[in-house]
Amino acid sequence: MNIPVVVLGDTAGQYIQAIERQRGAINVVRHVQELSDLIGIAHSGIARVALLVSGYEDLTASLVHQLSESQVITLIIADPGEAPHIAGAHTISSLTDTQELLNQIEQITFTEEYKKDGEHHQEPEKREEDSPHNADKEPQDEGSYNAKILTVWGGAGSPGRSTIAINLAVCATQEQEKVCLIDADTYAPSVSALLGMLEDYSGLAQLCHLADRATLTSENIHEIISTIKIEGGYLDVITGITRSDRWPEIRSQAFELLLTTLRQNYDLIIIDTGFCIEEDEEITFDGVAPSRNAATHVALESADNIILLGSADVLGIPRLLRSYEELQEFQQRRNLNATVDIWVNKVRPNSVGNRPEEKILQSWQRFGPEKPIRGFISHEPSIVDKCALSGKTVVEVSKQSPMTQTIRNMLSTLTTGEEKSAQHANQEGATVVSVKRHDDSSKPPKKRWWRKKNST
Repeated sequence: MNIPVVVLGDTAGQYIQAIERQRGAINVVRHVQELSDLIGIAHSGIARVALLVSGYEDLTASLVHQLSESQVITLIIADPGEAPHIAGAHTISSLTDTQELLNQIEQITFTEEYKKDGEHHQEPEKREEDSPHNADKEPQDEGSYNAKILTVWGGAGSPGRSTIAINLAVCATQEQEKVCLIDADTYAPSVSALLGMLEDYSGLAQLCHLADRATLTSENIHEIISTIKIEGGYLDVITGITRSDRWPEIRSQAFELLLTTLRQNYDLIIIDTGFCIEEDEEITFDGVAPSRNAATHVALESADNIILLGSADVLGIPRLLRSYEELQEFQQRRNLNATVDIWVNKVRPNSVGNRPEEKILQSWQRFGPEKPIRGFISHEPSIVDKCALSGKTVVEVSKQSPMTQTIRNMLSTLTTGEEKSAQHANQEGATVVSVKRHDDSSKPPKKRWWRKKNST
């Protein structure tokens, strides 16, 4: 097996000379001094291994992922105890002799080739165990967390993704769950505004930056995450990007690493996403390109449960049908099996006619897929407007409203896993089954970012 290598750094030529002297299967095809040149050569397809001797201080998990997408293995030469923990990269000690170095290059290349040929998909649990970040984590006790991820998604037309995601998070928090709400919408993030928070920085962009550089720790997570006081406890929020042109900062590999770490710190993670899941960048560009929809892709790939939302009107229902088809295709392409629950939001007689739920069900049975509608969420614009103005949530402002009761039932059906027909989804009450209970939920955390508006 011929193994072409591109070398980064190695100004003295120590490793290049060692490889060339052996005149074997391993040979140096390029010698570069900049990471950008290394990426360009990787995209050209002439190298199989990238040997990083020096000058890799700016190496990130996203760059390693780019090299992997170009079928290039990343090997780092580092002093013992100083190896960077970059996901996907292999490390070789600088004290390794020449023959052992060559043996390791061959062995790693052979192993990666075998994995590529024999494994099309890797289970998420295995990815978490193999992540280098796990080695740096503090040991967890028997009561350690293993968060479930709930992704709220829906197509174009503002079906209410953010409103539902926020209120689901509040409901779970009031049930003594430890919850993290993430705004991963890279088109129109709105969680901060709806919660009345200051939008002075993007928590998601900062955390992804740290994850990309393998410097994500429990300490800096707690420093960056915003915590707001709600009725019944405290909710952790990772704020979205502050400007629409900052979407390249949310790289898929970094977001995956962030979610892997967060799973160990929460009972439930709820992700608000963007509307688009098109993989247009992969079609348009020959090489690896940044994707504006990467955050939504990762949220859907990582989800244990997906809530698919649509609006109850003449535009919303056809869009919901198309969105379900797109989601099914997306899951099939990536071999995903997360549970999908279809909910129709903003139900009101003015847009559909009298007995709107019955009419929507009839249309769905006639034109829709076999997948049933899980339930309906009534439209209460006066309450929603009042909440937006005060920076509070529907669950806090109107505890007994039909919308609040439906959202609580939505969370209950997700946690219990019981199938219910759409006709009964709004009529049957249920108790949320919490993953864990916390007696100290009323105690304020060390760091809080309070809402702009007075909670009274």
